[in-house]
Amino acid sequence: PMYFFLRALSFLEICYTSVTVPKMLANLLSGTKASPSLAVPTDVFLCATRGVECFLLAAMAYDRYVAICHPLRYPYIMNNARCTGLTAGSWLSGLVGSLGHTVIIFNLYIIPFCFFIIPFCGSHEINHFFCDITPLLKLACGVTFLNEVLIYSNLLLFIPLPFILIMVSYLFIIVTILKIPSTQGRHKAFSTCG
Repeated sequence: PMYFFLRALSFLEICYTSVTVPKMLANLLSGTKASPSLAVPTDVFLCATRGVECFLLAAMAYDRYVAICHPLRYPYIMNNARCTGLTAGSWLSGLVGSLGHTVIIFNLYIIPFCFFIIPFCGSHEINHFFCDITPLLKLACGVTFLNEVLIYSNLLLFIPLPFILIMVSYLFIIVTILKIPSTQGRHKAFSTCG
């Protein structure tokens, strides 16, 4: 299961770099800094999937917790269905949050059959090599309250919740390891966590 989660995390990192690096290299080589209009929402969507990483790290911490605190039940608890469910849940939560950011940042949401568009002011130029949410909000002329509420609510969901899950998992792991009577057994358990 540990390698299952590492594969999912590696795939996520490939997605991040495949969004930013090719565009950065193309901009450096061509000297142009413009992005096609379709690339901007795509960048926002793919870069906002950082929540997936947080939940994948929490799933990996849970995997280590089960491996150390319940070693005899580990194959039963961390079966393929559970690993797939944890990974799918991580991806689903991150992609839903990312889609919410993308839809609201470009005001594509429908309120009784009307599209509300926040106009962008000024030069439409962002001093970043990818389109992130915060710099885009700084260019907006209209009211961005809903966007800011979504950003802060996602921050409250995608940062503290996985962090707490990771800390609780490792707290249980440390307590379990400290109960191991032999020094060699404690060392082996700590190296597994590392």
